[in-house]
Order: sequence, then structure tokens, then C-alpha cells
Amino acid sequence: MHCRNCGAQNEAEDKFCGTCGSHLVLAEVTSPQSETSPEAEAGAAPAAEANPSEQAKTSTMQSVESLLDKPYVEKGKEVGKNYGSYLLASLKAPVNHAKSIDQAGITNGLITMALFAFFLPLSLYITANSVQLVSLPFGTVVVRPTIVLFITLLATAGVTILSLKMMKVNSSYKVLINRLGSLLVIPMGLVVSAFVLALLSINILSSFTVMVAAGLVPLSMLATIFSYDNKNTDGVDSFYGVLIAMVGFTILLAFISYVLLEAMMTGITNQIPDF
Repeated sequence: MHCRNCGAQNEAEDKFCGTCGSHLVLAEVTSPQSETSPEAEAGAAPAAEANPSEQAKTSTMQSVESLLDKPYVEKGKEVGKNYGSYLLASLKAPVNHAKSIDQAGITNGLITMALFAFFLPLSLYITANSVQLVSLPFGTVVVRPTIVLFITLLATAGVTILSLKMMKVNSSYKVLINRLGSLLVIPMGLVVSAFVLALLSINILSSFTVMVAAGLVPLSMLATIFSYDNKNTDGVDSFYGVLIAMVGFTILLAFISYVLLEAMMTGITNQIPDF
């Protein structure tokens, strides 16, 4: 054993250096603590370094969990859940469900209207593209009609609420949107079915389904009016209230039909090459 103080050689059992008298046990104990072996450092390095793929997986999972914890995601889940219940109740008993709606929530009705307004022109677009030699512009044939049709449905609700006010029926525009949306669930389901049929190139059945869905829209509006219990005899009679609503809807229907046909014809004309 070497003395760390003077370097003299001593026996292994010696506790003190025979040359300088330093404590050999203390020197031996303290010396390893101040040094770290290369083997220990080499072994600690892999332990400190995680697998890169595991790090990426953990980071991804943390990002997903962080995203799912966002307030708007939770709000989206809640809206989806509420709309699912609204959809099932409307399919099971449209009129009875519409009668039960008395809250001023407007989200469910707007979702139904938006889906109907989007899938109707989209179904026609796919059907037209499958039978035409030219490709129709998506924006002209789908996007613009979708916006116009959605606004038309909102205007239809406005005409309906106007007729109800003339009948002295107490209601709000928001409640009416939700009731009309409930009664548009079946037409909306039909245009979604027409979209699927168009994707399968069953064009005749798809076009027929679209026409049936469009024909159910005025029926939905009338059912919305009759979902209110009109016990007030001071206002306009229900017959005239329905007549007013039908006249207003006919004007709106003529307008939307013109917009859809014009968009379709414009799209076709723009794709025909000039000779």
C-alpha cells in the first residue's frame, strides 16, 4: 500500500505510514470518493440517455393529451354529444321532439341546416361530374350554392317566425331554428344518403333522393308551424298563417333553384372549350 502523503511503500495491514506516519486507512477511504472510474461513467451514460423512439412516442402522447385537455376540444365533445341525442330523438319522433324544444339553444338546428345545405349541392356535383365529359368547378357548383342554401334556410325560418307572430304565437327565432332543424333531420339524412349513392355511381337513385329531400323541406316548415299550440284567437287564423309561410317559402325556393341552376350551367359553360 502506497502512502498518499509521501509515496512510501507499506504493508497492506499497516494503518500508519512507516515513513511519515500518515493514516493509511483514511487516505484509502477518501481517495476513491474523489475519482470516478471510466467504467462507471461509461455505464451511466447509456442509462442517462433514453431511447430516441421512446422519447418521440412520449412527446407525441403528451402533445395529444395536452390537445385533448384544451377547453375548445371539450366544448366540441359536448356539442357532438348533444347533437347526437338531438339527431336520434328527431329521427324517432320528429314532430314530438320539435314540440318538446323550448330552449333558446340554436346550435343543433344550425348544424342540421349546414349539413343539408352542404350535402345537397355536393351530391348533385358528384352526379354531374360522373355523367359529364368535363370537370365542373367545385367552388361554383358546391361552395356558392351551399352558402346561398344555408342563408335561404335561415330566411325560411324568418318567414316562419313572421307567420307565427301574425298568428300571435309566442316564440323566439332561436327556438324556431332548433325546431325547424329537428324537422329537417330526415331531409338532411336523405341528402347524405344521396351523397353516398353518388359516390357509388348510382346516379338515378341519388338524384331521386335529392328531389325527395328537397320536397320535404316545405313539409318540415309546415310541421314546424303546427308544432306550436295556437290557442290564441286574436291573431291571424292558422290557415292564413300557413298560407303566408308557403308564399314566402315559394319565393325563396324559386330563388335558390335559380341560383343552383345558374351555378350548374355556369360551371358547365366555362368548361366547354371555344371553337
